[in-house]
Amino acid sequence: MSILLGAIGDDITGSTDLALMLGKNGMPAIQYIGVPPESTPDPDTPAAVVALKSRTAPPEEAVAQSVAASRWLIGHGARQIFFKYCSTFDSTEKGNIGPVAEALLDELGAAITIVCPAFPANGRTIYQGHLFIGDLLLSDSGMRHHPLTPMTDPNLVRFLGRQGDAKRPHPDLLYGRPQGGGQGAGPLWSGEDWENRGAGGGSIGPSLLRAGPRGKVTGSTDLSHPPAS
Repeated sequence: MSILLGAIGDDITGSTDLALMLGKNGMPAIQYIGVPPESTPDPDTPAAVVALKSRTAPPEEAVAQSVAASRWLIGHGARQIFFKYCSTFDSTEKGNIGPVAEALLDELGAAITIVCPAFPANGRTIYQGHLFIGDLLLSDSGMRHHPLTPMTDPNLVRFLGRQGDAKRPHPDLLYGRPQGGGQGAGPLWSGEDWENRGAGGGSIGPSLLRAGPRGKVTGSTDLSHPPAS
């Protein structure tokens, strides 16, 4: 069976959440801890999740692991690649969300992707590019004092701009619609769980989705139709 969705998670717990949620919603998934050996047989599920420990690894190591995972998934037939990170956007100004996502964009020959770490059921919402935890901005939540990834800036566009290619994140992509033909990665507004409204719809061949809400597939590489509110 060819893999429809190949997911790369930056930690084991979140990857497990994703695999369980995919299965619960009708897409059975197999989870691998680390990049599987090349000799590993093709999975007999429509989704495969590669769980890494790359969230706080040095950026170059996180990139290398993630690209290797992508190549394994694509080599085993994956039609889409989904980058799973935390719904509180756990990272530092050096990475690893931005560097990994940019490396995956380059690996897949993609020009744009969606950033949507929203999970309203758990109080994670995005408005005008700002991430909220309940009724607090991310920077006013307990994540501000995280010992490894202190989150002091809730503006995802600005924060991503510090992590990688500053030409990519820009406000014109707040709704997932590129303006003026520019390349970029920008946050998509999400105040509800709309993962069943054509997630990945319209995309052909390997493509990249980015999201982080504990397994909520909240985006589509078909950017011509942003979700209705």
